Amino acid sequence: KRDWYCDKCKKDYAASETEKLSRAHQAIGFPELTGTRKMITWAEKIRAELINKVKYLKESLRIEDEAEKALSAKAFDQFFEEWRGETAAKWWIDNRKMTVRDISKRVAELSDEIRK
Repeated sequence: KRDWYCDKCKKDYAASETEKLSRAHQAIGFPELTGTRKMITWAEKIRAELINKVKYLKESLRIEDEAEKALSAKAFDQFFEEWRGETAAKWWIDNRKMTVRDISKRVAELSDEIRK
């Protein structure tokens, strides 16, 4: 936590950080979030943390079979497409406690659907 000398400095810093996160998310295909300024600021941080969890999970997988690698890649792509449809800051805030296990479970479900 930072010690702020004035509310304007704190708000300006938060707005700057939110803008950086928003641009980074838009660069990888995520839309702008909707909601109040305060909700968007919080949701952008949450979205960054959740995206990092997905990246961690994806990078930690050790799959030897090429067909399984392709299936996994497709499932992760579909998973991100689901998230790209979530534009409300409220959704990200409500799902802020999503774990790597939750993400893994959903990716596995998508993999099973693709196999069918």
